[in-house]
Amino acid sequence: MDTIKKIHGAKILLVEDEPSSQQFESAILKDHGFEVSIACNGQAALELLKQEVFDAVLMDCQMPIMDGYMTARKIRQQKHLKNLPIIAITANTMMDDRAKILAAGMNDIVPKPIIIAELFATMSKWIKIRDRAITFNEKVNIKESDENSSDLNLSTLNKLKLSAIDAKLGLELCDQNISLYIKLLDLFKHSQNEFAIQFNKAKYDNNYKEMKHLSHTLKGASSTISALNLQQAALNLELACSAENQYKEEFFSLLTIELNMVLADIKKLLSIINIT
Repeated sequence: MDTIKKIHGAKILLVEDEPSSQQFESAILKDHGFEVSIACNGQAALELLKQEVFDAVLMDCQMPIMDGYMTARKIRQQKHLKNLPIIAITANTMMDDRAKILAAGMNDIVPKPIIIAELFATMSKWIKIRDRAITFNEKVNIKESDENSSDLNLSTLNKLKLSAIDAKLGLELCDQNISLYIKLLDLFKHSQNEFAIQFNKAKYDNNYKEMKHLSHTLKGASSTISALNLQQAALNLELACSAENQYKEEFFSLLTIELNMVLADIKKLLSIINIT
């Protein structure tokens, strides 16, 4: 909490295209007293930066229209934004990825899946708060409660036999915010239920760019709900779609099996609280 006190009230621009990541990251920030605006791609982020003043940017690296690398370079080209903290939030944390992120002008990196304490520690290294009249206690929100969410707790989770979701880890990543975790599960169900249809359409059109994007989006969504095997399967498929001669149908088949198991687990979890 001391780490957050240093930067409470900061105004954050979250640049993220994946809906479940948007909801997860913005909810965590708002729950801990930050102001948050969301841009779904780099071009939208640049437009917001023309209209408002922010204390920091949290930047996804892979997005449609304009990715995080290009966005960061364009931000740094503007003199009044040369010192604006830009923190990459990405699952790609190999040495080459880190070098590329820093070369684009970003200050630091927070790996996905996000560990909340690490996120705030990194933010506190770079954010310098402008004068504000709002105190810490006034700014921090009380987490939303959901009258149905009491039916989903650690005791209930331990009794369920889930095959594809680590719900205990999911709750930990959500800072034990059961209401948020339920929302993420429901969002995943609705946003990824037709993944196979969308992927097969892109494959029929030989659109490997779209196939890769769909796989990348599923990888991020899987991370937010702690479907770890599906996350790995989506990563394998994403890599396989990087070039036509690398793609093998077995990657899609294995992913489909994992995805169906995850959807079955979500159905089981949400049935407890009567969400269909």
